[in-house]
Amino acid sequence: RRLLIRWEKKVENYLALLHFACAWITFRASGLFG
Repeated sequence: RRLLIRWEKKVENYLALLHFACAWITFRASGLFG
């Protein structure tokens, strides 16, 4: 159970990082093309 909680937190952090990366890439792209 404890390991599962740790794994869920890791996935949560990964998704947050993924969203941040997508937002940053979109921001850069809009800055370049807009």
